Amino acid sequence: MGKSAYDEFVAADIYPKWKRHVAAAAESVRVYSPYLDRLAVDLLGNSALGPENVAVVTDLSPESGPFDYRGQLLAIRRLISRGIEVRSLPRLHAKVLLVDGRQVTLGSQNFTSYGRRSKETSLAADTDLGASTFVRILNEWFDEAVLVDGDLVDRLLERLEQPMARAREAIQDLINSFGDVERSYRSEVVRRRFEEHLAQARLRSPAEALRAAASKSRFSAGQAVAWAHLDWVESREYMSLLLADNRGLDLTNWRSPDGSNVRLEHLKFYPALLGPDGRVAFVRIAESRITYVWRGVLWGAPQRIGPRNLYLQDTFLDGQEDDANVRVEFSWEPGSQDGFGLRMRFDGEAALPVAKGHIIGHPYWPDILRNTVMEAYEDAESWDGVLTRISAQEVRGNVQVIS
Repeated sequence: MGKSAYDEFVAADIYPKWKRHVAAAAESVRVYSPYLDRLAVDLLGNSALGPENVAVVTDLSPESGPFDYRGQLLAIRRLISRGIEVRSLPRLHAKVLLVDGRQVTLGSQNFTSYGRRSKETSLAADTDLGASTFVRILNEWFDEAVLVDGDLVDRLLERLEQPMARAREAIQDLINSFGDVERSYRSEVVRRRFEEHLAQARLRSPAEALRAAASKSRFSAGQAVAWAHLDWVESREYMSLLLADNRGLDLTNWRSPDGSNVRLEHLKFYPALLGPDGRVAFVRIAESRITYVWRGVLWGAPQRIGPRNLYLQDTFLDGQEDDANVRVEFSWEPGSQDGFGLRMRFDGEAALPVAKGHIIGHPYWPDILRNTVMEAYEDAESWDGVLTRISAQEVRGNVQVIS
């Protein structure tokens, strides 16, 4: 299948494509960028062309606002020392890689290490633009730009060292102040969201939530409703039997929204809400009965929570004053008694906290652990992923029963 025109649009780090294009250049390589650092030096080092066929156009003035102006000057000095031509064009703001005078990659990403970690968009065109007005203007800019030599860069480094140090200190203070304000704001947003969820979780009883979940379910039993009851046969190990009064019942047979049948795997474990109090459980499904009910699971493999891998332990509660039916404990090690816990109620649609999170035991770095979980909670999409791993997956071999 041929390459689609849509493949030319990239919403990710474009550096790998830059690197391939530079390495494949047969005639010339030219970079246009107001900001650059050592990354540009390393990138152009991938070219097999002689330095006389490689050039960089930038804006040498600190007015363009690079955070690390000294780093830019040092990178320019390295390029010049390698014999690569560097030119300065005032008010340049374009970010373009021009290869062989006809292949263009352009976008928002600067030729800096910082740019690789940013959310950037680029267009890597395969079209030959050698005869285009676009390339003609790039060539005009190149002719207009002033050649930069090593002596000028050395003088800038020497004369501007103290102003650059003061500027870096002021900018860093600005960044730190911004971080303090933003963290405070984000904490307030999380607190408000948490309190809204606390209030929402308490608006209706567990029985009401269970009925609502059943009415909104996208799947239904493939036969008439079956009434059954739980018999606890070994309460310490939470083994149970679900005995159905209906002959011919098949609990593995379900109907999807489009009317087709969906078959659950026989004797596999699936999450369930049990009436009348909406208790969560993992249940093993047979055709006519549920043969085991798990009151909790310990995940043997770490789960990705935000930027870190944490171990989860889920205990399914009943008869709690706060209506919680799930307690999730996050820890650094599997089965650890130290961690950060959340009490939540899962009602078939969402798992909402019913109490503020709390530290369990005396974990190492408790603030980091708490912040990791709460930062994931702050991002609705990220938190939905956490909940999926907690309550919406079929139980596989990486979990064990909590006795």
